[in-house]
Order: sequence, then C-alpha cells, then structure tokens
Amino acid sequence: MQENDSTTRLGNISIALPVGCKLGHYRILDTLGQGGFGITYLAERIPDGKRVVIKENMPAAYSHRSDTSLTVAPTGTGEEKEIFDWALERFLEEAQLLAELNHPNIVQVTEAFTALGTAYYVMEHIEGDMLHKAAPAPGEITEQWLRPVLCDILQALNYVHGCGLLHRDIKPNNILLERTGRAVVIDFGTARSLLSDRSATVLESPGYSPLEQLQTHGAKGPWIDIYALGATCYRLLTGQNPPRSLDRLGDEDCCPPLALNPDLRTRFSTAFLQGIDRALSLSYKKRWQSTSEWLNGMNSTVEPASADIPITPINLPLRKKAHISQQNQPAQSTPPVAPPPLPQSTSLPPLPPLPQSTSVPLPPLPQSTSLPPLPPLPQSTSVPPPPLPRTR
Repeated sequence: MQENDSTTRLGNISIALPVGCKLGHYRILDTLGQGGFGITYLAERIPDGKRVVIKENMPAAYSHRSDTSLTVAPTGTGEEKEIFDWALERFLEEAQLLAELNHPNIVQVTEAFTALGTAYYVMEHIEGDMLHKAAPAPGEITEQWLRPVLCDILQALNYVHGCGLLHRDIKPNNILLERTGRAVVIDFGTARSLLSDRSATVLESPGYSPLEQLQTHGAKGPWIDIYALGATCYRLLTGQNPPRSLDRLGDEDCCPPLALNPDLRTRFSTAFLQGIDRALSLSYKKRWQSTSEWLNGMNSTVEPASADIPITPINLPLRKKAHISQQNQPAQSTPPVAPPPLPQSTSLPPLPPLPQSTSVPLPPLPQSTSLPPLPPLPQSTSVPPPPLPRTR
C-alpha cells in the first residue's frame, strides 16, 4: 500500500477525485493520501486491471477543485495564479526527471499527462507497506534485519545523488518494504521543495528535516537525505520520531546517541549504531558526506570471518590414487571425520642477549735459548777377529 505524506490513511477527501472517476484509461479506486502539495490515488488500468498509483498536482494553498466539473483552478488571478502555474511546470519537470530514473529500489514513473486543469503522473504499485509498519517491533529489530534494508535505501539514494538530484523528504512514510524484503523509495520532494522556496514557505517533516533544509541559504547536498535516513533509523529502533532539529539547539542535545543505549547494544554492533549517530549530527560537516561513504563505513564493520576472501588457485600435479580394496573401504553412510584443529602457535619468550665478548691478550712466548753443542762421538777402533781353528 502506497501512501503520500499524510501521517494517517485518509478515507474520502472532499477535494479528491471520487472513486470510480476515469482519467483517460485509468479508473480511481481509492485515495491513498493528501499533503499540502498533491493527492495520491490508487487506480487501475482499465484495459487489463493492473493497479497503479497516480499522483495529482494540487497545491492546496493556491488552488481549489470545482464540485461539479472536478476541474482544478488557481484560487485567484494574481499571485496565486502565478504560483500555481509555476508549480504545475515544476511538477511536470519532476515527472520527467523521475521517469528517467531506473533503479530497483526507486519507484518507477511510467506516464505523465494533463487533465482537469492540472497534471498527473503514474507510478508502479508496490505490493508492500510503509517501512515503520512492515518492520518488526522496535525491541525485536536486529542488525541482521536492518542492515540489508539500510543498504537498499543507501544504494537508491546514491543513484539519485549521482544523477544530480536530492530526494528531500526521506522518512518512514516514503519508504515501502515489499514482502520479499526489498525496500523501495517513493514520493520525491523535488517539486515541493522548489515550490516551498518559490512561495517563501518552510517545507519540513518534523524530526526528519535537518537544520540546513530549514534555512533559506542552507548548504544543500547529499547530507540532507543522509540526516533524514538517520532519523528514519532512529524511528525504527526507538519507536519514536526523533526531536526536531531546531529543538536540538539547546545547551544539551535532546537526541541522545543510540550507541550509548544499553538495550540497543545487545542487538547491534557499536560501529553500526555510531554510523546512525553520525548521520544524525546537527552539523552537516560532521555527517557522512555521501551515501557511498556511509555504505563503505558500514561494510567495513563486517567481521573478517564472514567476509569473502578471494583466493588464487594453484595447479598441483595429479597423484595416483592408492588402490583400496573393497573390504577396506569405509561404509558410505559414515560421515568423514574432520581432523582436529592444529594447535595455535604460541610465541616463545625471547632468548637472553649473549654477553659481550672481552679480548684477553695471550702471554708472550718465551724466547728460544741456544743449547750447548753435543760432545763428539768416540772414534771407533777395529778389533781383529780371533783365528779360526784348523781342521785335520
């Protein structure tokens, strides 16, 4: 169910088109919501019965509808008509811009036309509910549930900002959650914001609009949508709308950091909560400066064990399988037994340093002394051998 920027679902609205009214090849089925700048209808395409959502340009302060002809006309011929005509042009420009967007997390605009003195554009009908209604109760939301939803919205806004646009009205009413879990951003505030600037009125969603959005010459950039998205997360986690940004200017900020909430710390990592707190910073300079920065900061908090680590395979030589006899093969029903984990290596204490070596001089060798000459050998004397005996 898609609703506009009204906080409660409306029934029959006196200035809305009646149920059953035909606009070209569309038939009005119900009024989904009405704000100060337009009315949103649930309709069906007459040829095939496909349901769509139609948005009507209807700036309430500058226009009215005839009870008989249903025609929309300016409330006056002076400034009111000038502003109405200007708003009509901006509405059609917004329709053209939104029709050029193509992202799975952004509602698709399929057609635009003029009728009854004003303009309309047609959007796809999302089978889901507003984010705060489709979400679990605040005490049951976990980081595992919120993280993919937040990523969907950040990726949608990153695409929008890359196209040079701002949403300007992010809040739980303008985010639908399909039954499949896909988050879809709807109801851009581009034309409303321009009309607000043109008519010198303040366009504020209390609790979701940052300070600079309320200022005539405030710094406009992605941080406007980032603050509103942080406020949306605050609403989901606490069940309460965050305080208005103007009310946070006192001596003490009336919006306490989520990262200090003891109940939330049992279900969310500190880094995840600090990311939302950063988005809610009063000063735009202290917020995430882009949705991609928030995405990268959030993804960097993933535990290494659950991260996908790329590997490069190495071709190893094939080894012949050892022949195992049928008798020795284990039964097929026996599950393989995982080897025990290797013990973690413990670092040994460092060895004590070796003592520094000291050089000790060797004692000098004794000087050699000359030995006395050896005595001369005695002269040999020859002794004649005795005579041999005579033989007879």
